[in-house]
Amino acid sequence: MSHLAHPRLTIALAIALLASASTLALAQSGNVVLENFTVASKSKDKGSAIFKRIEVSGTNLTKDEITKLFSGEASKEEVAALGKKMKADKVSIPEAQFTGPDSSVVFRDFQATNINEGKIGSATLKGVEGKGKAKGGDVTFKAGALEVQGLSFSRALAAMTSGDFSDGASQVGKIAFAGFEATAPDEDTKPAEPGGNLYKISLGSFTAEGTSDGDIPLKGAGEMKALVIEPPKASAFGKQLAAFGYDKINLGLVFSGEYDKAKKTYNFDNFTISGVNAGSLGLKILVGGIEPSFFTATKDAKMASLMGADISSLSIRYGNNGLFEKAVAYMAKEQKKTPDALKKEWGGMVQIVPMMLGGDPAGGKIADAAGKFIAAPKSLTISAKAKGKPVKFVELMQIKDPQTLLGLIDLDAVSGQ
Repeated sequence: MSHLAHPRLTIALAIALLASASTLALAQSGNVVLENFTVASKSKDKGSAIFKRIEVSGTNLTKDEITKLFSGEASKEEVAALGKKMKADKVSIPEAQFTGPDSSVVFRDFQATNINEGKIGSATLKGVEGKGKAKGGDVTFKAGALEVQGLSFSRALAAMTSGDFSDGASQVGKIAFAGFEATAPDEDTKPAEPGGNLYKISLGSFTAEGTSDGDIPLKGAGEMKALVIEPPKASAFGKQLAAFGYDKINLGLVFSGEYDKAKKTYNFDNFTISGVNAGSLGLKILVGGIEPSFFTATKDAKMASLMGADISSLSIRYGNNGLFEKAVAYMAKEQKKTPDALKKEWGGMVQIVPMMLGGDPAGGKIADAAGKFIAAPKSLTISAKAKGKPVKFVELMQIKDPQTLLGLIDLDAVSGQ
């Protein structure tokens, strides 16, 4: 995908869209229209960007400033300054096309409204289409509609000037993305091989919502559906997947979390990756000692702040839906054993866990739960809870043996739930 569009032109579009969509406000009387606006690359790639129409209504910028913003010739300091200054009721770009020697990308129907002081009320993009050349064949990309609400770029604009993007994160109230489809060649597989040599990658959808108190995120949740990766059957990866019993990977993701300013805790209550005909892997963790200033601190200050943070609880859960059986069958074949023989061997190996944990009762719980899971693989959950008080990150970094860890936490394990 490296030749899909010239980097400078792509960055120019991104900066122009973000900056021009970064401020609405009080109604302004200025309207600026640029027709068939073309930006030619000065590099040897000889790429170009063509905006059929750029319309900015209710803006406080002049036509010269708008032109400079989209020209790709403004410095990052100039772009940041214009982005901070600009106010507009609406920014509309029906079509923008970026071309290179062997590539083209088209953005369709971009609109941003309610823009003011580095914030945007809503922005929509109808779709993106692209094609290009890569070693081994053609690359194609087609994305569906994108909608963003409650977007703030004020800190990102400031980071453009300072050069420190560790504190340049943007905030989003809501994202709804209709997904994409893409193909790309595997350069080590010949096109004439059965099934061809193209990777097929697609995403069903992605949605996320969040709330914040100024620069401090409070609640957030999201879901990704049907991220599918299908390699060429004749490729090395395709053959490995087939040996494991799959022809593609089909993943989903859900996540949610909440920050409590009063308690200074972040409860990451769900982060679960799931796979079709495989299973799910979920994580929950409660982190404390996170000051509100952490979210606006510099990179070095963030790291220092994390050293004072702590963990109260953590749990990891695997829910099986076919992956365990496929793994057993694959490894049994590799070791020239029957699946039942291999499972019996694994069941014996987990019995050494109590010895590894110095006879702590937690060792027996883990060994028992793991043994039950191997015999009847439904689910396995391993959890840890701090004894008495939360365990600081700096303490965890200093632990050198299981006994020291078990002096700070209680371990538990459950199978089949």
